[in-house]
Amino acid sequence: EIVYSSSRDKTIKLWKIGDCHQDPIDTYEGHKLVVTGIDLNNDQTVLFSGSRDNSVRLWDVVTGQCISHNEVTRNLVSCVKWIPQSHEVVQTGEDKMVKVWDTRTLTPAFTFPPKQYFQTCCDCSDDGKYILTCNNGFNRSGCEATLWDLRQKKQVYQYVGHTQTASACIFLPFTEGIAPHPLIATASHDSTLRIWKRETKECILVEEFPGSGPLTSLTAWPNGGLCVSSFHVGIYKLNLQEKDDGKLTLKRMVHF
Repeated sequence: EIVYSSSRDKTIKLWKIGDCHQDPIDTYEGHKLVVTGIDLNNDQTVLFSGSRDNSVRLWDVVTGQCISHNEVTRNLVSCVKWIPQSHEVVQTGEDKMVKVWDTRTLTPAFTFPPKQYFQTCCDCSDDGKYILTCNNGFNRSGCEATLWDLRQKKQVYQYVGHTQTASACIFLPFTEGIAPHPLIATASHDSTLRIWKRETKECILVEEFPGSGPLTSLTAWPNGGLCVSSFHVGIYKLNLQEKDDGKLTLKRMVHF
């Protein structure tokens, strides 16, 4: 198994999982500033990357060569996510906009109206119909997540509750026996992780991480597992479970 990483050293690296002492298998060079977002297409043949150098790039993962790039003024990229089973990639950035790139021409196919704050993260639903983004903010101003409809090209809902920058957002995979309705999760610089009902905007669970500082990223698995990373206390592995009364809880499994 392999994994890709992007870094402040302006590169993308390919690693083999299982040997922490091994040098990278390959290094992709071309960006001029920190590489802030990477994602693979469905067949894992092409990698899309974005950077604070205002550019996005496409890479052939077999040759490690950049096959296309485009630079847009003030497009300081914060996150990228390939839309499942499509030629399109969602991208957020500090220009406050959410862009959808057509990778066949590497040009923006559509741009949603700008928000008031920097967009920090994005995710796509498994069916490719919705985008989830979140943004920065201060003292309850901003700090929300937003659901967008890709087909109708419009904003659907906002999820409000964090008190500082919302730094990560994901669609939670359906887990057998847990919550029959679609869920999303957000993490924030206010040191909390929140679980929301996607269609009602109701926050149904708040997990606090005292002393963690800003929470920085989220990932999840279909078995109910989640990982959340932080500035000061490392990474937590959690498990989403349903209690006897039907309410959800997060059990802390491992702390790295």
